[in-house]
Amino acid sequence: MRSILVTFWLVIVTVAGSAGQTQPPVIVGPATISAPYCDLLQFNFDLANPCTGAVFSLVSGPGAIDPTTGLWSYQPRMADVGQVMAIEVSARCPSGVTAAATVQLQVTNEPPVFTSCPVTSLTADAGYVRTVVLAVDDTCPDSLRFRILSDGGMDGTVSVSGSPTGVVRFIGANSDFGRVDIRVAVNDGLVEDTCSIRFFVAPTACEGGETGDIDNSGNIDLSDLLDLVNILFYGQQYTRSLVFANINGDPTCRVDISDLIHLVNYLFLQGPSPAPCLQVCEHTGTLMQENPNVDRMDERPGDVKD
Repeated sequence: MRSILVTFWLVIVTVAGSAGQTQPPVIVGPATISAPYCDLLQFNFDLANPCTGAVFSLVSGPGAIDPTTGLWSYQPRMADVGQVMAIEVSARCPSGVTAAATVQLQVTNEPPVFTSCPVTSLTADAGYVRTVVLAVDDTCPDSLRFRILSDGGMDGTVSVSGSPTGVVRFIGANSDFGRVDIRVAVNDGLVEDTCSIRFFVAPTACEGGETGDIDNSGNIDLSDLLDLVNILFYGQQYTRSLVFANINGDPTCRVDISDLIHLVNYLFLQGPSPAPCLQVCEHTGTLMQENPNVDRMDERPGDVKD
């Protein structure tokens, strides 16, 4: 717990005139004190020209005052935020002279602020849990609440929990392949801050073969190249999933002449290997047939049928 200690002096001034006549004291110090509600506030009221046996009392306002020392204390509450309260204190000398002082107390709240945002380049394999810890700076040790504002329309799942840090739990689906933007909020009961997180979802590998193995022989060789030529140009039926013919790893799952060029470069010109299998293409895709016998371009999803 933090505390703020402020000392004020109440000045009693003796003026010329009849014996014993005094002028009411004047407070020396700020007229208003502003502090977060989580601080323990302490004002030390004192007399500049003290009299022996002065007794302090709290006339109005929150808190309590020590009648001997003049030390006033108050622990604000969250409900005090935004309120302006008057604290009136008096000090009475045995002679009957009374000093009075008034101070305005304004209680504030320091909002929680994300200190680790935005997060822009996180990769996440589909089907696997990816966690992100979000740090928050909050002057007052509030009980923070986190929530997902937007899941980016993803098919997978995302959640957030914890306090005072937020732990985001992200599980992307294969259909979420590519960029997914998430927005998270933190609230201390009064104000809210937001954070943006960008995931890049990578589909998990396919089962049943590897990209480029068109004929499902277990090897990538000339026979696969000939099959792809016949499929693209001569109407040969392709019965396997298009995922294995997507040799250049097109994220839209499109199979066309560019995949044939990629395979030629790999087999004969030491070009790059076929791209990793994209499971997102396992049940979808587009085969672009260039059939000279039909003189048209066929575009159809999934496997090619007669």
